[in-house]
Amino acid sequence: MVLILAHLLTHDDKITRRKVLGLILGIGGIVLANVDKVAGGGFQVGGISMRGGKVFLLISSLAYAFAILYGKKALKTIPSTRLNMHQLILGA
Repeated sequence: MVLILAHLLTHDDKITRRKVLGLILGIGGIVLANVDKVAGGGFQVGGISMRGGKVFLLISSLAYAFAILYGKKALKTIPSTRLNMHQLILGA
């Protein structure tokens, strides 16, 4: 997720073959770890049952991706301790 957002939101981060391979392997691992044989409750995405907890994990990974991109840009102008404080306060 960070790879895609960084490419779309910043000018200095380019997508390379190694990054794409890592993205494919990572997504493949997530899919294999979360495939449910029996679909009960939640909603289905390509045969994968997306129950409440898994949805929240996806939302948190999106928030983490934005935090990484924000941190990379913000560290150019503010001290790292202040950035850490802001992220901890907003995350609480």
